[in-house]
Amino acid sequence: MTNSHEKQSEAWALASQVAGRYGRLALTRAAGEAAAAERKGDMETSILWSSVVAYLREAIHQDAPVIV
Repeated sequence: MTNSHEKQSEAWALASQVAGRYGRLALTRAAGEAAAAERKGDMETSILWSSVVAYLREAIHQDAPVIV
């Protein structure tokens, strides 16, 4: 369980960082990173970036900031 919680925290922190850096383009950037990792066969990184995409989509849907 701790590992899962750590991964969620890592994804949330990365989502905050990407949102801060790229603003409205954060979702596009995160999706691109997920796709690039998948093409390289790096499934762990792809899953992480896919989680970031999910967090960003949720924040957009709720019209909430992604800042921790």
